[in-house]
Amino acid sequence: MATRNRRAWVSALFSRINESCQKSPLLARLEQDNLAMETGRWICLELWPFIRELPANISAVREKLPSDSEAARNFLGQLADDERHYQGLFLKQCRLAGLSETDLTEHAPSKPMRDLCRALALYSQESDYVSGVYAIVTAELCATAFCRYALPHYDRYFGAHADLYDPQAVEEGLAWLRLHASPQPRHAIWLKRMLEDAGPSFDHELPQPVAGIFDAVLAFWQTSGELAQKVVVA
Repeated sequence: MATRNRRAWVSALFSRINESCQKSPLLARLEQDNLAMETGRWICLELWPFIRELPANISAVREKLPSDSEAARNFLGQLADDERHYQGLFLKQCRLAGLSETDLTEHAPSKPMRDLCRALALYSQESDYVSGVYAIVTAELCATAFCRYALPHYDRYFGAHADLYDPQAVEEGLAWLRLHASPQPRHAIWLKRMLEDAGPSFDHELPQPVAGIFDAVLAFWQTSGELAQKVVVA
């Protein structure tokens, strides 16, 4: 029963994340050709502090894992980006959007993004490893849903404006989105085992770190009135 409940809140959360993508006024702008690049450029600027700090946050959780947490170590090891490969792909996406390193450095992130970065650092670096695991899982589920939502809009946009962009630059610029949007069977197995090992079950509420990260993401997506606490686990 405990295992079923642990899986249930993850499934319910992912469904809620997908629903929130569909309702987000910010992400809806990606559907409009005249707003797609402007919106994508702003999202890149906003996400960069989060992406920049993510490896350190994941590493902090990984360092606190018990020695027998093999699934968690495998899962976080894949996400830790020790070689900064994922960051490199994201920076190519930023360049496709017309952003320079100076643009990224000088951008002042919005309050929702500052809150999200603070929340992930808190749960990852200042809390116990279980809280960090829940926070990282939530962030990854949100990233997966966002990429699966955004990628078709960008494929359509760059297809419609193929004469304006270098094909290789487009392919490289969308690689970060494609990677996160693609199914990752090994990740799913490790995630399942990691959550089974992580802690107690939750019948009708989310773990606090999950709700905290999800609320911060919803604020960034401008999904007003859509609170993480509304996730219902059957």
